[in-house]
Amino acid sequence: MSTPYVVELSAPVDRKIRRIAKVVPRTADARRFWNDLKKLLEWLANEPLEIGELCFEYKQPRLENRLGIRDVFAMQFAVSVENKAVFLLKLSLLENHPYPPMIADILHEEA
Repeated sequence: MSTPYVVELSAPVDRKIRRIAKVVPRTADARRFWNDLKKLLEWLANEPLEIGELCFEYKQPRLENRLGIRDVFAMQFAVSVENKAVFLLKLSLLENHPYPPMIADILHEEA
């Protein structure tokens, strides 16, 4: 297996995730969100070029901007092939998510 990519969160995504950790009660549905988010980040670290659809690509340095959906997560992210890095730019939830409504409200706020 190849070396995984490093996954970094954009400042707005990081702030929202930290806010969710602070304000959302620790219920079973909230724990499910954290487990699913962890799986999503692992997936991005291991298979970023297989996820979603390429929106645009820079040739030098090689950088791909992609849109993707995994389970109930929708995301926009950039992949640097040379640096083996993924930068999660935006993260939101589809309507059919099983998590507390407060989580979706926070993720869908403007940055």
